[in-house]
Amino acid sequence: MKLLGLPAGGILAAIYLVAMMFSVGLGLRAGQPPEKEKRSKKIGLLIRGLILNLVLFPCAALLLTRSLHLSDDVGFALLIVAASPGGRFAPHFTRIAGGHTAMATEETLLLAKLSVLTVPVTTKLMLGVHHLHLEELPLILQVLVLQIVPLYAGEALARWRGETAARVENPLRIVASVAAVAAVLAFLVETRFRGLIMLGDRGWLAVLLVAAASVALGWLLGGASSHARRAMTISVLSRNLALALLVGGLAFPGRHVQLAVCGVWAVLGGIAFLFAEWVAHRPLQRPIRAT
Repeated sequence: MKLLGLPAGGILAAIYLVAMMFSVGLGLRAGQPPEKEKRSKKIGLLIRGLILNLVLFPCAALLLTRSLHLSDDVGFALLIVAASPGGRFAPHFTRIAGGHTAMATEETLLLAKLSVLTVPVTTKLMLGVHHLHLEELPLILQVLVLQIVPLYAGEALARWRGETAARVENPLRIVASVAAVAAVLAFLVETRFRGLIMLGDRGWLAVLLVAAASVALGWLLGGASSHARRAMTISVLSRNLALALLVGGLAFPGRHVQLAVCGVWAVLGGIAFLFAEWVAHRPLQRPIRAT
């Protein structure tokens, strides 16, 4: 499997995804909320997360793209990334941040499934591009092999071999983090940083403003629980690079939109990682209960 057409980056990305989802599976059972909380809040949080990822984030990107008059390639790239939710590193970064890992995992898997249907519609509405035909089988296979199988394998190990799971969890998280950083560095080196350079001043400003709006909306819609707020915020900053590249190639063949997509995604991913590291060292607030 290749990512961005780069064998090295593809291998590192595959290692990262498998290790990350397996690690999430190991800690998923411990991260489950109490049953009463799960029943009363789970559906509401998931719905708010879907609205944030599928509606509010694309609308913010569209508004800023038009307001700042971005160049065609950069503007198209930002809109395509905004239309492609379900980034694979959301559960891992949520764990780093001390957020609600179970919620982030479920949101990511749900968005990965829904995005096959929502991305063509959202992209068509924002870009006015018609006749987009996304290949569903490769996406389904990617979700199955790199996400669902490792996730349930990790959860099964945690259930039946708890001591073994506890021993391998931290080393596995280190492997996932190292592979993620190495994959991004491989991409940057191979593309000679062109994806970041071509953003220009307005492109950087637009991405940073979209990220700031996402943090504010994620914190607001996450409710009273700091765990849920952290998960919601990281979820919206985590976009699906593979899907965005596919859409960019189908909609704008022969242009530099895919390269700009990589730049936009790298900036948002870096902000998500910095946000996770920052909140990881801040105390969690207790949920506010009505009296």
